[in-house]
Amino acid sequence: MDAPENRRRLHYIARKGAELWGDLPAPDATWMGRRPTLPDALPVIGQSPTSSRIIHAFGHQHLGLTLAGVTGRIVADLLEERQPNLPLRSFSAARSFV
Repeated sequence: MDAPENRRRLHYIARKGAELWGDLPAPDATWMGRRPTLPDALPVIGQSPTSSRIIHAFGHQHLGLTLAGVTGRIVADLLEERQPNLPLRSFSAARSFV
């Protein structure tokens, strides 16, 4: 948690973003924080067990950018009340870790 920012990673992300979208404005800040990781190494994706107005999509370990498209599609399906193309039981916030 006390490790400094990896500037090489930040430059890599900026370079790849420029390759995809052209020149982008320089960021005015960077941030590093905790990356939620669950005991079974699976993310939480799906409706909250306590509120139908909340959809969870977190805990992708270090693969958030890689899995953003797939997770976004699942969240969009849930918001539009469509059945996602995979079962979400394994990703439930209510699953047990015992």
